[in-house]
Amino acid sequence: CSSDLYRVVTKLAIDHADAPKEVYMELVFPKSKAVVELNLSWFGKRANRLPEALWLTLRPDAPESRNWQLNKVGDKISPFDVISRGNRHMHALSTGLSYNNQVAVESLDAALVVLGERSPIYFSNDQPDLTAGFHFSLFNNGWGTNYVQWFGEDMRFRFRLRTTA
Repeated sequence: CSSDLYRVVTKLAIDHADAPKEVYMELVFPKSKAVVELNLSWFGKRANRLPEALWLTLRPDAPESRNWQLNKVGDKISPFDVISRGNRHMHALSTGLSYNNQVAVESLDAALVVLGERSPIYFSNDQPDLTAGFHFSLFNNGWGTNYVQWFGEDMRFRFRLRTTA
């Protein structure tokens, strides 16, 4: 029953919400490096005037949230060191983020990441809940000033998950 419901919801999303017709995730494990290359591609997304967003969410198992660092403009900063009333949940990254200087998530094509609450327009002065994940914005048209409103393109996004130690 749940798989039938999933098929119906998926069909509704594709037919009526203009989700991409095809989505592929490729994981590559090179023998010579301690890295996982993640490639996400979609095809057949139609332009749509309604608000929408597509995300890649990562929820790494990390016991201490305070050990995460964001690479912003060439410096590593803690997501918990953002000034009060600053945007503590949404960041443009230079290269990605890292944990405890041992594990890194590099985003080669999607600079915008949302911490904790997945939303393109979430405003809160609370510190982010990193156990809820890192959500890379692949596309959204939530703001008419910063995003393409009628977007219907095939896309590819590349990420690298690697150890840094």
